[in-house]
Amino acid sequence: MSADRETNPVVVFYFEYSGQGWQHHVSETWGPCRRLVEVHDDQMANRQIDFYENGWVLKYQRGKARDQYGILIGCKFSKKYKWRKSFRNVRIISQAEFDSTWSKTTCIVPSMSEKGWQGNDG
Repeated sequence: MSADRETNPVVVFYFEYSGQGWQHHVSETWGPCRRLVEVHDDQMANRQIDFYENGWVLKYQRGKARDQYGILIGCKFSKKYKWRKSFRNVRIISQAEFDSTWSKTTCIVPSMSEKGWQGNDG
């Protein structure tokens, strides 16, 4: 792979799905989640936005793949969409839709004052 492709990988597709109980982090207790994912040509997630029913929002990308609330999805995505069997309510979305949502979205997490929560640099 060329140096340019390593720093600017080609995006293969974007998708959105909804679910609950698969987060395996503290965010699992926040209720159902709607997740938008950007997948690059190495078949791995590059960016992700999680919108929770309770109003909290998480954003991850390869440079900041995890925090105390969750993690960038780590599975490998087949280019033939076989992975869709593992996700509920999948909808393929456009790059424009993903990029617009990414740029307009700010992380919203429990405040430091709430009992049992630590702050997040968002």
